[in-house]
Amino acid sequence: MSQRSRIRQEPSLRRRASCPELCRVERLLVQGFRRWLRGDAEWDRAARDATRVLRPAQAMVFLNAVNGLAEVIDANARRVIRLRTPSSKRVSTDERALIALFGAAQHGRFGHARAILDYLVAPGCHAKAMAHVVSVTRVLDKAALRLAPPRAQRPPAGCEAPLRAIA
Repeated sequence: MSQRSRIRQEPSLRRRASCPELCRVERLLVQGFRRWLRGDAEWDRAARDATRVLRPAQAMVFLNAVNGLAEVIDANARRVIRLRTPSSKRVSTDERALIALFGAAQHGRFGHARAILDYLVAPGCHAKAMAHVVSVTRVLDKAALRLAPPRAQRPPAGCEAPLRAIA
């Protein structure tokens, strides 16, 4: 993590808002990024969390890929990336984008994943970031942990169905 980090943590301002239900894999991903930003003591906790869900060798690959992706995002973010604190029950928009990024890659929707990466980071580092994303998704696949696929996918250009008026 650099001195002029492009990733910032912020507390939740609304205390009564309902927290989204995250599955175990989504929590693992979000907490990994949140704890990466906090430093060594929290990163050790992220390692323990990953080892509870994954085998030790898989957890190491997972953590190295999350660390690599976080460094790429930190160095090349288009804007300040907002993450919540590790104890927060709320999820930021950028954290939701990260979950969607991994879900899209895991389900082979790389166009969707590239669009999310374009939202987060500058275009020059997409290949490096995507390599880390693919590493994480391979580990999740080996552990039989699945994320939800992206909900909407636009049809390819020129394949729109014609509209017909019905009387």
